[in-house]
Amino acid sequence: MGGGEVWQISLVDQVMTELSPPAAPQEEGASSWTSLCWGLSGRMAGYPYLTSAHLRGFDRYKYRAVDTSPLSIYVIQPAWDFMVSLCPQWVAPNLITITGWLFILSNFLLLSYYDWDVTATTGSGTSLVRSPIPRWVWFYCSVGHYLGYALDGIDGKQARRTKSSTPVGELFDHGLDSWAAILLPVCLASVFGRWHISASDDFWPCVSVLGAFYVSHWEKYVTGVMYLPWLYDIMQLACGFCYLATGIWGTGLWQYELLPGLLIQQLLVWVLELAFIGSFPMSLWNIYCHYSNRLALTLTPHVR
Repeated sequence: MGGGEVWQISLVDQVMTELSPPAAPQEEGASSWTSLCWGLSGRMAGYPYLTSAHLRGFDRYKYRAVDTSPLSIYVIQPAWDFMVSLCPQWVAPNLITITGWLFILSNFLLLSYYDWDVTATTGSGTSLVRSPIPRWVWFYCSVGHYLGYALDGIDGKQARRTKSSTPVGELFDHGLDSWAAILLPVCLASVFGRWHISASDDFWPCVSVLGAFYVSHWEKYVTGVMYLPWLYDIMQLACGFCYLATGIWGTGLWQYELLPGLLIQQLLVWVLELAFIGSFPMSLWNIYCHYSNRLALTLTPHVR
């Protein structure tokens, strides 16, 4: 064991001793990181959110993912491999994670300042109710969105590259992703405004996107595998393009009629609302296949 490892475990044990509540688990074989997580959750909230059974699972957990999207395999992943090769190895993966999330948060805070009631891009006819959002905000949101998306994609690669991948790091990553899942559709509400949609039409995309996120993780909890949906990369690229297009052509772009009575704005809102409906059947199918394969392995006699 190297000196750095001794120092790391000693520091963890010290912090654990200071933060652990009286009921911290003492199971044989529990790791220092497990005990530290227990101590933090117990001290910060007055009671542990994670039970001892959850924490024991941290020591046995291994991340597994399946991504069959052609866009991801042939375009996105090679781009991320190149980006992570430029990242110094001393940069912590969690630092990449939090930096990417801060870009998404900055988009939300910026649009909340200029459009706190989601009416800055709303009007009657061709006139806006009040001063429009400055064009530079849309350009910033486009860049911020793509940076957040890219950094969220390379943090795991950096962790595996530096051999610092841990279950706690994934918990941190996906915990921030759960926040981003609600911030993204809220920001897009400022893009489309209220020209021909109501406040409830802005609300249901938030519910749908967040629901799709949790269904995906429920599927992972059941099967042990994260099945990455094909639409994920497409929707992320489309969101960044919406900001960019709004900055170039203005919010009136989304008021063009594709068909009589169907605006671009309404179509995109419906697509967001269908995110949950589209992901739920696939999750059920993957779960069915998982249990079918397990049953087949159980019934098949062992061949020596």
